[in-house]
Amino acid sequence: MLRTRLMAVIVSAAALLGAASPASAESARDTTTTTVRTTISIGALTSDGAGIDVAVLDTGVVPVPGVPAAQLLYGPDMTADAFNPSYKNLDTFGHGTSMASMVLSVAPKARIVSVKVGSASAPATAAGIIGGIDWVVRNAKTEGRNIRVINVSFGLTIDPSNGLIAAALMRAWNAGIVVVAAAGNGGNGARTLDAPARDTTFVAVGAASVDGRSVAPFSSGANSWFARQPDVVAPGDGLVGARVPGSYLDTTYPNARVGDDGFRGSGTSQATAITSGVVALILQQRPTLTSAQVKSILMSTAKPIAGVSSAVQGKGLVNATAAVTPVNARLPWWGITWTWSTSTWPSLAQILTPLTGTMWSGDVGQDSDWSGNRWSGNRWSANRWSGSSWE
Repeated sequence: MLRTRLMAVIVSAAALLGAASPASAESARDTTTTTVRTTISIGALTSDGAGIDVAVLDTGVVPVPGVPAAQLLYGPDMTADAFNPSYKNLDTFGHGTSMASMVLSVAPKARIVSVKVGSASAPATAAGIIGGIDWVVRNAKTEGRNIRVINVSFGLTIDPSNGLIAAALMRAWNAGIVVVAAAGNGGNGARTLDAPARDTTFVAVGAASVDGRSVAPFSSGANSWFARQPDVVAPGDGLVGARVPGSYLDTTYPNARVGDDGFRGSGTSQATAITSGVVALILQQRPTLTSAQVKSILMSTAKPIAGVSSAVQGKGLVNATAAVTPVNARLPWWGITWTWSTSTWPSLAQILTPLTGTMWSGDVGQDSDWSGNRWSGNRWSANRWSGSSWE
């Protein structure tokens, strides 16, 4: 029943890429962009992310207002949609495109590399996610690409085979590709962050209010001093990103539309995409930095939010100007990342099994009854699409 219902919302390529007035939601998206850039202290920075490619490991990305076709490259489609020419590479779910627009709101000249690992018609698999990560590592510098960031706006309650996906992301990290992952939307007192953000190596991002004065109540934090907490937070509450007309989210939550081209959402997904944009700015200015150095810079330059526990904000709100300015950005003296892994090689069944508990972190609430947004146990974990009936 669930899969049939989800497949029923899939629309044609023409509908997904259907013409909408390019300027209809421009003011709303511009307002979000201006507010976010002010909140994360971009100020008079001239950095724009040019020359840096950000791989968006998500439900696909399509060119719509807010995501220019000239700044969009296609990686593999690792979903069942790849076998249907009408849906291959399209964002039939509607999540990845919105995340790409958030990256570009901070780094407007960066390029997005779409690596599609989820869709509205079938559950994600470990094989698809790992295959997408492997493609990024192998093709980061081929055919004119310069992939330096992987945006992971999803989370898993359990990473299969004791960290199989984290192990794949570790290879990317060690290859100089910064992994930015969503903390999850389990609330400030969550027992743990979602995987892969709970791995202490990667950049774990929580969600702050759009003005940066508080941490969003849905953002996963730590419930004890020794538990994994976010490294930093970024705006993630009530942001207007790009809309994908005819996608699953678009048809399910019409009240979240802003004008013809905008879509308002909240969650650590959005915060993660904003942080990926800041990482692109840093790497544009200092391309020789290692992944560990970029993480250290983000954390050492973050601005603590007054009155908020470090358990939910980590080092604080990302500060783009301070992070991009070398004199302010401290590097770790060790220059390497130590890792510990207990991963075992998975069986074929483990790799191909749909990822129950997978959550796309940032658009709909874990505690809400959004049965149409759940696909074989997989969820785009998010707090809400603002304006929807269940907000």
